[in-house]
Amino acid sequence: MRLNFSVIRWGLSHAAVLGFASITVTVAGPPLTIDDPGILEPGGLEIILAADGAKTAAIKTYDFPVLDTSLGLTENIQMSVVLPIQKIDEPGQPSKTDLGYGEVGVKWRFFKNDSTELAFAPAYAVPLNDASTVRGVIDDIRILNLPLLAGWEFGDWSVLAQLAYAVSSKSGNGWDYGVAGGYQVNAKMQLLAEVYGATGSRASETDVNYNLGVDYGFTEQFHLLVSARSKLFSDLPSEERLKYGWFVGLQWFTKP
Repeated sequence: MRLNFSVIRWGLSHAAVLGFASITVTVAGPPLTIDDPGILEPGGLEIILAADGAKTAAIKTYDFPVLDTSLGLTENIQMSVVLPIQKIDEPGQPSKTDLGYGEVGVKWRFFKNDSTELAFAPAYAVPLNDASTVRGVIDDIRILNLPLLAGWEFGDWSVLAQLAYAVSSKSGNGWDYGVAGGYQVNAKMQLLAEVYGATGSRASETDVNYNLGVDYGFTEQFHLLVSARSKLFSDLPSEERLKYGWFVGLQWFTKP
């Protein structure tokens, strides 16, 4: 699969602000949000250094820097770790900056043929220190996400799908989901688009957004990742709905 994204999470990066539909962990594939079932070669390393931001009517959040690393363990298994620093800006309040949510994940690809891949990619996210939760930078919450991933490739076109059940330590459980597509414009550039969302334990907790992005490869091993996102529809209170968000990252691959 050309859509070889690593792990980062749109929901937890804004957990201090949004309702459960956005707190739900969604496996991320920078510059988009859902993951792909592709696996790095054994011993292969992927490193992404990124900045991510989002705005609602109530608050602005920024994650910078975000260090996102993945390591191929076997032909069908890889692991990943995400370490962010988060900043929040609330009207009339001083800015707050501290460590965000750390996350560790494992991806197991259990099926692959010439055009289709399927994988299971559990991930667990926790606050990295107590000071972040005491100061209100992030919520004191832990989330286990259990996504099934699927990917298909048709020439220059790629399609991804994700369905996940998220278990929360604080706000109840829920589902997150998404569909993404990519078109390989040329040897260096891929255009990306997705629709992603989450539904909490109550029917009134549904939040669905869209995301548009570009993956530009300066070389096979060094890429620029850029995307912008906004709301499609939401049952969340108006002050918690996403107005816009963005992502910029530099991606390196090393071969074993």
